Amino acid sequence: MWLNAIAAEPAKPAAGDPLREAYREDAEKCNFSTSDGHPLELVKEPVLRWSSDDDWSGNVFVWTRAERPEVIGCTQLGRRVTWRVGSTENQADH
Repeated sequence: MWLNAIAAEPAKPAAGDPLREAYREDAEKCNFSTSDGHPLELVKEPVLRWSSDDDWSGNVFVWTRAERPEVIGCTQLGRRVTWRVGSTENQADH
């Protein structure tokens, strides 16, 4: 049995949202490269924006090489701004 799901396009933050702009600016400061030295390209729009009722929020960004995701990073703000980054480089190709 196959299921098809259609997701609504996520709402974009209001123009000039300083917090979301700060998240993007932070992401733009990150420079990643593959183990063989190829630079990765930041996808300008986050793939996920999130927030909670207790003032936590964040954006998830992706860095690619040849349009393939290589690094996924989440910036979040709660008590302090933090980054969590994961690489797909060691994952098997399917």
